[in-house]
Amino acid sequence: KDVYSQTKHCLDTHSAISYHAQTLFKQANINQYPCISLATASAYKFAKDVYNAISDIDENDEFKCMQYLDKLSDEHIPASLANILNMPIMHKDIINKEDGIDYIINKAKEVISYD
Repeated sequence: KDVYSQTKHCLDTHSAISYHAQTLFKQANINQYPCISLATASAYKFAKDVYNAISDIDENDEFKCMQYLDKLSDEHIPASLANILNMPIMHKDIINKEDGIDYIINKAKEVISYD
């Protein structure tokens, strides 16, 4: 939230933790050592958590959160996510956890022929 209020840039959740740790480290060491914090992902990958953190609004719809972040931040929705709601659903099977191994074996048999 601090980075957003100062720069309008949204950090993803992992990078925000790294930034916070770096801040604490620098405070404890009074800038004795140089620090670099690298972002590891897009904030849009964790849109709900990022939006809820910077806005203090509890919104559970990931797609709404992406749209809100797009309006609030200095980064736009990545092209790979921008049209995701318009894309066809490719994987429709829903299985129980305990059926996972059998499901994988059966799918592999469909793809691989045993001649």
